[in-house]
Amino acid sequence: GINMRVTRILWVLCAVIALCGCSRAEQPVWETVADAYLLPANAAPAYDASIQLDGNTPLAEVFSDLSSRVYSDTEGRYEVAVETIMADSLAQLVRELTGFSLDQLDVLQRQQDGMMRYDMAWSAVSEDGNQSCRAAVIDDGLFYYVLTAQIPQELSAQCRSEVEAVFQSFSLTVHSA
Repeated sequence: GINMRVTRILWVLCAVIALCGCSRAEQPVWETVADAYLLPANAAPAYDASIQLDGNTPLAEVFSDLSSRVYSDTEGRYEVAVETIMADSLAQLVRELTGFSLDQLDVLQRQQDGMMRYDMAWSAVSEDGNQSCRAAVIDDGLFYYVLTAQIPQELSAQCRSEVEAVFQSFSLTVHSA
C-alpha cells in the first residue's frame, strides 16, 4: 500500500530531477540584425536632379544648399523645391514629405530613365490656409531625388499648367565631379 505509493512517488521525483539535470543550461545566442543599410561616410549622390524653368513663369531661387533648392514663383503664387534625400525607405520618405502613409495616398508609379518614379498629390493646412501639394520622387536605389510643389488651393487651377510643366521637366543627370 503506502510504501508502494511512496516508492512510486520517489521514483517519479528521481526521474523528473534526472531529466531536468540532463538539460544543459546554455547561454542564448543572440543574432544582431540591422534594419538600416550602412553607407560609407563619403557616399554621394550619383545624379543631379534638375527642372526646367519656363521663361514665361520665372521662378526665383529663395533658398539653396548642397542637397536642396527652393524656388518661388515671382508673383508669390507657389513654391517648388528640388531635394536629394537619404531615407530608410520610400514609405518613411513619403510619411516625412506628406504626413500620410503610402497606403493613404494614390501613388502613380512608372519607370523614368531605368529608375522608379513615384508621383503623388495631397492637401495640407498651413499658416497661409489650405495648400494643394504635389511630389515626384525618383529612386536610384540609394538616394531619393524629390520635387515638391505647394500652391494655395484657391490658386491651384490658375497655376496648374505652370506647375505641370515643372513636373514634366523633372529629370536626373549624371553627377559631374
